[in-house]
Amino acid sequence: MHQNLKTVLKKKGDSKLSTISALSKESLVLFDIATCHCSDFTKCNCPRESKVPVLERQFLLDQRNEQKMVIGGLDTAATSRLMKKTDRAQKRDVYYRSLSENKALASSSKMEEECGSEMELSVQESDDSCHLSSDTDSNASNKCSQRNMMKIPRVAHECDRYGVSNAAGAAIATAALTDYGIIDENDSTAVIDHSKLRHQRQQLRTTLMKDAKSTMLASGPVSLFFDGRKERHVACLRLIQRVSLPRNMLL
Repeated sequence: MHQNLKTVLKKKGDSKLSTISALSKESLVLFDIATCHCSDFTKCNCPRESKVPVLERQFLLDQRNEQKMVIGGLDTAATSRLMKKTDRAQKRDVYYRSLSENKALASSSKMEEECGSEMELSVQESDDSCHLSSDTDSNASNKCSQRNMMKIPRVAHECDRYGVSNAAGAAIATAALTDYGIIDENDSTAVIDHSKLRHQRQQLRTTLMKDAKSTMLASGPVSLFFDGRKERHVACLRLIQRVSLPRNMLL
């Protein structure tokens, strides 16, 4: 537009004035940086975040036409309303964040209570088995010894990392223990069930979520940035495989 104006200024006569007038009208459109370009705000179909506030519509229409209005001093009443609105939004965010944290803590405590009840039940069964006859005592001891109480957080971590299902992860882990000779026909206490792996994955996710929230509150959020290449989803998966958190926790 600047180059066109320099070219027009070299002309003479009435065409010069008409061209300058046309360029001045085009400049109004060029410097209109408002997201909403609707002339009738009552029929505006722009997204909610792009709509012009009611208090600023009259000023915007004036700037697009006659330009008689100017920006004045600080509007104390409007500023006070905006500050109160921002405070309410911050309090609402803090409230919902506290609700999610309490829910996560409640679920983790519930899982710990369930694990503790299972341990108490196994101890009680072992104590009751001591008061039975010799045949009953041997059978009860065998049942207690056949329960797999070993924690498998690393197996749960790798299953979450590579997106393996509970059934497939339990079968792979059991097959590995069988190949190492830990599981055989006489001793099958180390067999990993899919339900056991599911509980371990839920417990691990709760722990990692709690640690991530505490870290974010202490040091702030950490952002992952990617370029605009088409294979960005492949780069995202490769980056997720390098970090310690499970893929579903990051996504």
